[in-house]
Amino acid sequence: MIAEGDVWYGICSYWTDDLTKLGRSVSGLPGCPNGHVGFEIDAPSWWADAERYENDGHPRYVEFLKRKKEFCSPQAFIKLYDDWVRVGFPPHVPPRYA
Repeated sequence: MIAEGDVWYGICSYWTDDLTKLGRSVSGLPGCPNGHVGFEIDAPSWWADAERYENDGHPRYVEFLKRKKEFCSPQAFIKLYDDWVRVGFPPHVPPRYA
């Protein structure tokens, strides 16, 4: 079971640290509101990994991650990030991802 203080992240790019926002997958496991399955990690490790990724040549990744909290998308998360970088770090979510 997911513990308070953990981060849940899904295969659909959805992530949250508010466990009340989770739904259930078809199998009954915790899932995004659309039912996609995912994983959990403790919050300090989540943010440390994000900072490590940013420091490894992926500018403003942590900012991007915060903007995408509780956003479900069929596209891979890294693809969404790459598109965000390509269009110059817009301060909003491009309409095609809303």
